[in-house]
Amino acid sequence: MGRLGAVNPTAFRRGDLMEHEFSIKGITHYELWMEENASADGSQSSVTQLYYWDFFENVLIVDGYNVFAQENAMMGITTDLTGQAEAG
Repeated sequence: MGRLGAVNPTAFRRGDLMEHEFSIKGITHYELWMEENASADGSQSSVTQLYYWDFFENVLIVDGYNVFAQENAMMGITTDLTGQAEAG
């Protein structure tokens, strides 16, 4: 989550794809998921969360590992691997 900071369109030329550069500012939450198709027709697929970061929950999860778990435990904040913070 964040707000759009800037949009910079590239010079348009006939026959070329139109491109835009985006800038997002004030990001407070970010998730990156990867979908893997095990079959050619896409009928068998799995979804894996690679990154989860939330500023207000003080959570950073990379490949299922909660990077801030020890710091949060020292402050009395418990978190589960879904990134949902609970006051403890």
